[in-house]
Order: sequence, then C-alpha cells, then structure tokens
Amino acid sequence: MANRLEATTALAADVDALQEEVRLLRAAALFNAQHRERRHGPDALDHDRVVAHVGRAVEAATFDAQPMPHLVLSNVLPPDTYAALLDAIPPRESFSQKDEKKQNFRLSPGDVVPEWTLAGVRFLEESIIRAGLVPALLRAFLPHIRHVYAASYGPTIGARVADLPIPRRPGV
Repeated sequence: MANRLEATTALAADVDALQEEVRLLRAAALFNAQHRERRHGPDALDHDRVVAHVGRAVEAATFDAQPMPHLVLSNVLPPDTYAALLDAIPPRESFSQKDEKKQNFRLSPGDVVPEWTLAGVRFLEESIIRAGLVPALLRAFLPHIRHVYAASYGPTIGARVADLPIPRRPGV
C-alpha cells in the first residue's frame, strides 16, 4: 500500500508538471498567434538606429554630482522601440511568481517563451544594454571613475582605469 501511495504521489507530481507545461505552451502559442502580424515598423528594433538614439540620450542627460554622481535620463528609447518592448512582455503565465506586486521573468534554456518576447529580450540585452547603454555610460562616468579609483586605491590603479578602452560609436 505504501509503495502504491508513493507511486501515485510521484505520478500526480508528473501530471501537475505536464499540466503546467501545457499551460505555458498554450499561452506562448496564443501570444505568438497574436503577434504574427508585427504591429511595429521595421525600424522599431533596428540595432544601429536604437544604439545611436540611446547614446544621444545619455549624452544629453543632465549630470549631477550631488549627493553622488548620477545622470537624469529621459527618452532613452525611441517611442516605437519602447512600444515594441512593452508589447514583447510575455503573457502572465510566463511569470513564475504568483506575487501580485512583483513578478520575475527568468529566461532559461529550454523555457517555453513566445517568439516576440525572445526577440525583445535579445534586443534589450544585446543592442540597448551591451551596445548602447554600457559604452555611453562609461563615457559619461569615466572622469568620476578615474577619480574614485585613484582616491581609493592609489594613482596606479586610477591610471589603469583611465586607460580602459571605451567602445565608441562610429563617427564619435
């Protein structure tokens, strides 16, 4: 009897896992069907255009040293890119937490993810963050980084930070 109960419990867990997988697959399939006709123009996720826009937004930002060095950024993304990324937020079923106040979306290999969501996440990580924000923010904060490192760790380390290669956009 105990063996049968164990087997039944394991089988119930497997059924629950399969039901969850089917729920995710259905949600992703529906999301994909709704997004087959892209509601966004071809430029919405254009790497060069968006990276240049992000760079200009950081360059135009207001720098304030008090209470600590920071930038006040606005209009970081072109409106059509922002709309496309909002549209790429996956369906509710894709979020693992059931907390109404905070939802986490973790993307792991083998996850069931809608195509448009995957395209949006890749664009965000590769174009906006890696190619746009990181180089622009390094350029904006490099004078402060040099000073902080030199003051905290000595001029040798400060000099090495000053020599960091900063990726530049073409023509900058």
